[in-house]
Amino acid sequence: MIREMRHDDLIEVMALYEQWRFEQAQYRGQWEDHEGLGQDLEGRLTEAIASSEILCSVNDIGTALTGVALAVLVDLEGSVVGRKMCRVEWLFVQDDNRRDGIASSLLEAAEEWARESDAVGVEMGVLPGHRDAKNFCERRGLKARLLVMAKRWD
Repeated sequence: MIREMRHDDLIEVMALYEQWRFEQAQYRGQWEDHEGLGQDLEGRLTEAIASSEILCSVNDIGTALTGVALAVLVDLEGSVVGRKMCRVEWLFVQDDNRRDGIASSLLEAAEEWARESDAVGVEMGVLPGHRDAKNFCERRGLKARLLVMAKRWD
């Protein structure tokens, strides 16, 4: 069952984040430098619970949380000033529960929230080499629109 995150979910959601972080680290793209959710994850999640500009949804099977999505509304620039885009910053489902439609349901919940918030669409970053995530996005109608190139000095 997909539902919004509650305060009593924080410990489980933070454990899911650690699993997701470990998985992301194997891909190229300097993910940890740029795409992590920040040092104060607990504070960020607490903010998500209280904010109408952030949505954190979880998949609850009754005994455990098996998936999570964090989406935010971001301002668009350029020709659509004043409009918002829904950016899915974090979408993760535990290995044992993949291919069960949980990720699709979490993305659908974010899309529904975005429509209700008058966002113009949804976007989600995928790291280079994460073919499963790229294919997941493409099957759901998301298309690549930007490739960011980076180089570290160390």
